[in-house]
Amino acid sequence: MNFTSIIYLPFLVITLVLFHAFKGQTSARNWLLLVASYLFYAWWDVRFLSLIIIISLTNYLAGRMIHESEETSGRRWFLIVSIVVSLGILGYFKYCNFFIETFVTLMDHAGIGIKVSTLNILLPLGISFYTFQAMTYTLDIYRGAMKPTDSALKFFTYVAFFPKLLVGPIARARDMLPQFDSVETNSLQEEGLVRIMYGLCKKLLLADVLGRLIVGPAFADPQVYKGLPMLLAVYGYTFQIFLDFSAYTDIAIGSAQLFGFRLPQNFRSPYLAADPRDFWRRWHITFSSWLRDYLYISLGGNRKGRLRSYLNITITFFLGGLWHGAGMNFIIWGLLHAFYDIVYRLESVHAFMQKMPRMIRVVFFFHLVAFAWIFFRLPSLEQVSLVLSCMDPGAVLLSPAHYGLALKTTAILALSLVIHNVFEPRIERLGVLYSGLPAYARGAVMYVFSLLLYYASELSYLHSNFIYFQF
Repeated sequence: MNFTSIIYLPFLVITLVLFHAFKGQTSARNWLLLVASYLFYAWWDVRFLSLIIIISLTNYLAGRMIHESEETSGRRWFLIVSIVVSLGILGYFKYCNFFIETFVTLMDHAGIGIKVSTLNILLPLGISFYTFQAMTYTLDIYRGAMKPTDSALKFFTYVAFFPKLLVGPIARARDMLPQFDSVETNSLQEEGLVRIMYGLCKKLLLADVLGRLIVGPAFADPQVYKGLPMLLAVYGYTFQIFLDFSAYTDIAIGSAQLFGFRLPQNFRSPYLAADPRDFWRRWHITFSSWLRDYLYISLGGNRKGRLRSYLNITITFFLGGLWHGAGMNFIIWGLLHAFYDIVYRLESVHAFMQKMPRMIRVVFFFHLVAFAWIFFRLPSLEQVSLVLSCMDPGAVLLSPAHYGLALKTTAILALSLVIHNVFEPRIERLGVLYSGLPAYARGAVMYVFSLLLYYASELSYLHSNFIYFQF
């Protein structure tokens, strides 16, 4: 089921009505959310529902065993078993074909010709996200950061909670589980409604328009879009992926708020970052903080000297890139960000950058990020090379047929920039402000949002998949 599909609205309304009908009945509400979440996932493919159940059961039992075990070695073994099962399932479905193809290629380069058939494996939606969320529970219990829950129902519902199931945010068990007991005291419905509408408009009127107007056609045939149009396509994708992914997060957060749950923020105007560390505190925050806390720090962080910290950064970003997909393009994208991070940590570079006005540093780093997105978007280095060769801004003078396209794209990018710089940093406050408005004013705001969404439906953009569904 997709947030922008027609079926999601009646599904959400029915679930919400039943949820509030069970007011004061915590267990009944949790059962409702669990069944609704499983239905939400099974709507795509019921066969893969078993994976969520297996991963949930594995981490729930491992958490209890770790907590009850008095032997350090026993605790470690229960943790290892849970990690092997969770990452084993993730690795099989997401990376099996990639490793087979890579092995065959390496053997060919070594002069050893072998034939190994790849497997017909369908990637389950959201498997990376719900696997990482389940693992936070076991890892935090092992570290002593939390105690196991006394309710398997709450844990299974936490893992499968449908607003965050497919593309996050990656909510941690220690933050999410207590909410299943305190949801009665929360009143977030008004904030949730405006957040959903805001996200839908961002997705359908900006992200999808950029994708269909310039990004998709230009990246598919760069030669036709030589010059400024190709450069605008790169800028377009840079904003498209932000608008698309953050829109999903907005709808997820808003949907959860309708039920009284708070999900963590995932974006804070990332293109206003002046350096790599600032960027990763703003972009896909729940994922980058997961990598920091459970991988980078576990590897030693910066506690074992500068060279070791550089190695840890490289490993973290390498695996972060690989997490996005089984492809060399994602690995290169991750390693590029590792390179940025390491270079910016050099004392001479840091001192030089600090002398520049912040705006210049922001614009410069924005272009580094945009350059890295090219590798993220394209599956091969040949395609990357072709796109880069077509990015000659002066060529637009020879292509008057592209003037109209350039003007439209520039206008949409300008509006996207306003959304990113002005509205995104204030979206939570705007939600609170909206909830405090009189009924007629809230109705007027919803009417405007409805008109915008009606316009989007007229443009036939309602069924474009979210970009991060493929990860």
